[in-house]
Amino acid sequence: MLPSFRLLAAAATLLFASSANLVSAASDPVEPGPKMLDQCTACPDIYKTIAKCQQIPRPGGIGKAVQDCACVPNPDGWYGNMDLCRNCLTGNDFFNNLATMITQLFTSCTNAGGNVFSDGQSLCASNAMWQMCASLKDGSSGEQSWASFEKFADPSQNKNATQVLDIKVPRNDAAGGSASSSSSAGTGTSGTAVPTATGGGSSGSGATPTGSQNTTTTKAPSMAGRGSQVGGVVALVVAAAVGLAV
Repeated sequence: MLPSFRLLAAAATLLFASSANLVSAASDPVEPGPKMLDQCTACPDIYKTIAKCQQIPRPGGIGKAVQDCACVPNPDGWYGNMDLCRNCLTGNDFFNNLATMITQLFTSCTNAGGNVFSDGQSLCASNAMWQMCASLKDGSSGEQSWASFEKFADPSQNKNATQVLDIKVPRNDAAGGSASSSSSAGTGTSGTAVPTATGGGSSGSGATPTGSQNTTTTKAPSMAGRGSQVGGVVALVVAAAVGLAV
């Protein structure tokens, strides 16, 4: 019996140590900048979905074509990474807006009354109260990506922000898109221009607003979700070890 309890204690100690290291590594802050979408390790599946689906032009960008592209449930989709990704995307107006857009995209994909649409350049998610849009671009030539927030009842809260990104934009052959990659660095700027919704769509002009540079350091991502997952794994392993000891 004693060796079994020693085995249980050793297994629990090892697992708790590994879990602590995992939480510590995942909670490290990420500086906002051109590489942030890849440095936030939960975000690549999400931003690549946005970049791919934004290439669908009208009329396919309003209806089933864009829904099928953007709203892909687990296990093949991006929903499971959403919380960790949006918690990591902080530090300037562009990434804050993009995190909000990701939240609304999930809501529009999974709830009645939501809408998802694209115009070949940007992807938008909306409901009866507000609309969030994003246009993610290869920044190798200095082209800026943008993310916007529009509240229909209070236009004074509308905002748009830009950021040069170092990302690869996946090709969407069905939409006639082209793949590209970026190696340039840039600094985000913020402003107030917002794409205009027309007939359930967005103009997606992506015009660069003017503003001051934002150099705020991001906060550490919330690890509440990850902690609960780790706790569940610990409980399962401990239970298994107890079974072996008995």
